[in-house]
Amino acid sequence: MGVCNAGLPRGLQECRRYWHASLYVSTASRDRSVGGMETQLRDGVSVADPDHSLLSYLRIQAAEDPQKLLGRRLTAWVTEFGFPTCDAMTAKGMFSCVSPEVQAAYHVRAMIEGLFSQVSSWCVYEMADDGNDLSNAEQNFGLVQSAESGFRPKPAFYAIRRIATLLGTSWHPLEGRRPRLESAPGSVSGPLWKESGSATASTTKGIQMYWFRTDAGYTGFIWYAGPYSETVTVRRLEWPSAPATLFTSKPRLIDIVSGRTLASDLRSQGDTLIIDRIPISSRPIAIQIRTLSHTTS
Repeated sequence: MGVCNAGLPRGLQECRRYWHASLYVSTASRDRSVGGMETQLRDGVSVADPDHSLLSYLRIQAAEDPQKLLGRRLTAWVTEFGFPTCDAMTAKGMFSCVSPEVQAAYHVRAMIEGLFSQVSSWCVYEMADDGNDLSNAEQNFGLVQSAESGFRPKPAFYAIRRIATLLGTSWHPLEGRRPRLESAPGSVSGPLWKESGSATASTTKGIQMYWFRTDAGYTGFIWYAGPYSETVTVRRLEWPSAPATLFTSKPRLIDIVSGRTLASDLRSQGDTLIIDRIPISSRPIAIQIRTLSHTTS
């Protein structure tokens, strides 16, 4: 993953761009917050805290380091981020090979965290595979297959397109009173999501949830952090003091990796909006709730 700090003097900016671009592979494929292995000093990069998370890396690059050196925050650009769909049995080197479905899940999990952190530019590495040799990881980072394979899209291509469709052209991270998750009857036990910034919050394990305000209403993304797993846990979403325009809406639950629409049931209890039995797994689920003015569009 390459992270470039916008606003630095040109020479320093170019230096940092070059230095970080050379490290994108180890960070992107090993970041525990989006499913990779723990990053070690031998990998050529340190994220400078024990959490080894993408969010901590972005915070250090955009806020903490610039504040110390320049006395102000900077905008972070993620210039290279990817996961190779190579053959784990034959591929050699520092790369962690993943299946096309896992590639899609990891891409969108990281992108959502980046957008919520207001990264200015998020550049996927890369658009198309360089070749068809599954034992060569560098040939298999694409969102689509190689030219020889007709540029056939992988699941990650469609997953990223679904995020773009859900968020639209105008969105921002939701502030103030946000939805929360509670245990649902018959659910698998596990850690509940906590407000970002709390002392016990972690982006490398447990349930993650990020909400955005869009032109059409509200869109949230939920998944279980850590290495990819087929385990599913069920939770109930509660939104205290939810906007009144949402109570007549029909929420959409979408598996971002497959595009499948999931069953959903919205109800109210006083001024609290409730969606029961949301299945949460390694694959991000999107919850789209349109405001009253957009429910018929």
